[in-house]
Amino acid sequence: MSVLNVMKKYIILLLLLPTFASAKIAEDKALLEITKTKSIEKLYAKNTDYNSSLEFPPAINVAAWATAYYSGSIKVGDLLIDIREDETSYRIEAHLLTSGLIRRLTKFSSKSVVTGVKKNGRYIPKTFNSTRMLKGKKKTSVIEYDDTGKVIKSVVNPPDKTWKRPVVGQNLRDYTVDPLTMILVARQHAYNAHNSAEKTPFDLPIYDARRRSNFLFLLNDMQEIKYKRKDIQTRHLSYEREIISGFTDRELKRIEDQEPVVDFYVSEKYKFLPVKAHGAAPLGAADAKVRKFCATLDECFKKYKD
Repeated sequence: MSVLNVMKKYIILLLLLPTFASAKIAEDKALLEITKTKSIEKLYAKNTDYNSSLEFPPAINVAAWATAYYSGSIKVGDLLIDIREDETSYRIEAHLLTSGLIRRLTKFSSKSVVTGVKKNGRYIPKTFNSTRMLKGKKKTSVIEYDDTGKVIKSVVNPPDKTWKRPVVGQNLRDYTVDPLTMILVARQHAYNAHNSAEKTPFDLPIYDARRRSNFLFLLNDMQEIKYKRKDIQTRHLSYEREIISGFTDRELKRIEDQEPVVDFYVSEKYKFLPVKAHGAAPLGAADAKVRKFCATLDECFKKYKD
């Protein structure tokens, strides 16, 4: 596997917050079957899940610009994200923009938007839309949910070839969250852990209209890190992904060979949002950090373009 492919993979992993490593799956013949034993399985009992009622953290209205680097100094891309919420609803918009050699060779970029509601301690998505560009080809994904979180519509255009990418069953789609809503749910767990002595591991069922995973989180101890030339106190979280359904053979091979466990750090000073992330895998390491928090997405785009 070329360094280019590794770098491309890390930017998608670190900036859109889906990070993975261990996999365990046993499904019927319609799904790919793999079995893999990892030590993390010992850490995660069937404890809590995203349906558990937790206290909502204070609502936030903020934009941010983050950059990811491969091997410490090679810039591979940027994430510009906007989070808007009130007491009953939320909206997140995220733009992923690759850089340098990856951008010239792949021309990859994406824009994703989710809207949802906040009810009984839960973030429940209503609509998720994602548009990705790769080598001049566009692919869109749309998910719609009912009031309880059941998926009532899931469309990918152009459709994936079912002989290549297994179809995720309806029972595996319902009551999942999208990759952007995951940010708010993880923030909610970090906020509740900060106000409690409990640091219970949790898992989130994630569905992006093509793939179904469980993201397995550990809430670690407080840790002092250097950020913007200052020492700040952060909550250290780490997560891996458990593969469930909808992955191609090529993706499964990459997951087995390359995908890192990711550590990220959230700070009360920055409203329990991540300020740094680090992923390590056999073929190298990648880091991401928030370069700027902004009042609006337009302000962050202006800083990015400058």
